[in-house]
Amino acid sequence: MTSDATQLSTPEAASGTLCAATAAYHPPLTVGYPSLTASDDRPRSLWPQPRKIGQAAIGVTLLAAYAQVLTMMHLHSAVAPALAITVSSGLSSLVGFAFAPISQAVMAPLMHDPVKLVQILMVCSIATQSFAIVSLWRHMDWKRLPVYLAGGALGLPIGVYLLLHLGIVGFHAVIGLLLVVYGAYVLLKRPFVVKWGGWPAELFVGFLGGITGGLAAFPGAAITVWCSLKGWDKARQRGVFQPFILAMQFMALGTIALMRTHTSHTGGTLSAMVANAIIFVPPTLLGSWFGLKVFSAVSDQSFRRCLGALLALSGLLMMV
Repeated sequence: MTSDATQLSTPEAASGTLCAATAAYHPPLTVGYPSLTASDDRPRSLWPQPRKIGQAAIGVTLLAAYAQVLTMMHLHSAVAPALAITVSSGLSSLVGFAFAPISQAVMAPLMHDPVKLVQILMVCSIATQSFAIVSLWRHMDWKRLPVYLAGGALGLPIGVYLLLHLGIVGFHAVIGLLLVVYGAYVLLKRPFVVKWGGWPAELFVGFLGGITGGLAAFPGAAITVWCSLKGWDKARQRGVFQPFILAMQFMALGTIALMRTHTSHTGGTLSAMVANAIIFVPPTLLGSWFGLKVFSAVSDQSFRRCLGALLALSGLLMMV
């Protein structure tokens, strides 16, 4: 009896007995829901943060105010395209591409000049890509850019020539079908990872991006699929195709301005292009800001699903 009492009186034994009793009677933790006895200052994940609600309210207010400004300037026909561009830039900023096909599907019935429409989308794409690159600067991969741009420079004149002389309807259907097939494949099954492919593959991917960039203001079609096939995380993918898309849009604008002056088209100067598109830049930046907020919160798996969904959506819109 004495030895047992002595053992229980030691600090180590008492501590062990207390821990065992606590573990035996401690209630299980409830994950995701705050305890009824928790203090009020504990974070509650079930409720939106007031800061995010405030940011969303500010964005909606700014968009409504800008629509009113366009109305006061007697630009009533630009209100609907501005709203469409805001949504398009928000969706595209989530994954870093697909701005052109989404915007084009909505704005095409409002503009009968396909060249002017592509120019507007190029200027707005430059705005949203620039905003994204500044926001994600530390993730940019500049070392891979020259090879992709070399291929893009070879394919760009072909795309611009097709735009100025043959239009975009038939080519859109082909590109759209390919994007739908691959986007559905990404959603239904995890794509295989491509381990091969050095600079020749990157040059060819850039070449395809140059053709689609000059033809439909969509240089990110091929390189986005390529980066997805490489199995990279979301930040690395955007670090590769984001600067390529921006550089190709600048190159495409200059190529169109140069080649259009030698055709029967009018209004081909670079200043005329910017003047046609400048009113759509503010809503583009607003949508980009919102899309990047969502991008920072999604996981790599969610990013892959969003990527596949927007690839399929872009393809469907290009086929319409």
